[in-house]
Amino acid sequence: MSKKKYDFFILLQDFNKQYDSKYKISSDIEHADLIYNKQCDTFGRILYETTHSFDKERMTIKDFVYRYITHTLSNSIASCIRDFIRAKEMKDEKLEIKILPSSKIRYAYLETNYFAVTGNLGRSCMRVKDMQKALNFYVKNNVRVVVVTDSNNKIHARALLWDNVKSTKLKKPFVYLDRIYANSDAILSLFHDLAKENDWKRYYSTTVNKMDKNYYIENMDIKGMYHLPYMDTFRHLYPKDNLLTSGTGKGLNKNS
Repeated sequence: MSKKKYDFFILLQDFNKQYDSKYKISSDIEHADLIYNKQCDTFGRILYETTHSFDKERMTIKDFVYRYITHTLSNSIASCIRDFIRAKEMKDEKLEIKILPSSKIRYAYLETNYFAVTGNLGRSCMRVKDMQKALNFYVKNNVRVVVVTDSNNKIHARALLWDNVKSTKLKKPFVYLDRIYANSDAILSLFHDLAKENDWKRYYSTTVNKMDKNYYIENMDIKGMYHLPYMDTFRHLYPKDNLLTSGTGKGLNKNS
């Protein structure tokens, strides 16, 4: 089932236990339920009863937290509760993070293979079928992809993995994990942990235009390329030099 009902009292107890917090629901509340639609990654309004109401009422998580739990930082706490639920659902899904070869890039990008078209994964401009031809650039240059999948091989998150990346400030080449696209922020830690375990460098944001390092890749194979993908880190291509860079190339000293 894609929808799941959470008793908000039990949910808050579990949340407090995990994060060593002491949030309490007002004594005015007798019962409160929250519906989470896992397929769409959406949260319904909390359905609750008070000691002085005749009918059940509905309220957003943020408003409920502000009115009946705490009068400070309600938006932050509400966001933490949402991610807490997402993390619980992730465990139930038995998600797996793995590295796929460039030949699997098309599968990882196509939205029909997504578990849910939500988050920045669901907003990616590269997810549609018409963009599949642009992915040949990655396939031809052996760019790998890190994905998080469930037991049905549906994609929950993805990020490009570049080999032999160089920097104007580092002597040795390195592996670089590009921007993460996920249907939920609760998944991001899987990528962060994997990057740390393997000593990869990575894109430190989930939003666009956050790359401030001068990284580059040499010997790119662009012969016969008529379509190019939208990229987050390596946005500058120099065809004559077969060079792909994160900067404009000004002051680029490949020997430093």
